[in-house]
Amino acid sequence: MSGSSLDGLDIVFTELSEQRGKWGYEIKAAETISYDAQWKQNLAGATQLFAYDYLELHAAVGVT
Repeated sequence: MSGSSLDGLDIVFTELSEQRGKWGYEIKAAETISYDAQWKQNLAGATQLFAYDYLELHAAVGVT
């Protein structure tokens, strides 16, 4: 997950459980990977992109 602060990508490994209709969770591991200056700039300008360019940025985030 990445929020509007552009500080980095938050990743969590969570174990979900369900018992008699009630859900619970346990966080197994968590880490924030900071964005470098170029990614911050790219993401900050994402709302100004044309649709195709936005989709390219979206795909690039998944690859990186």
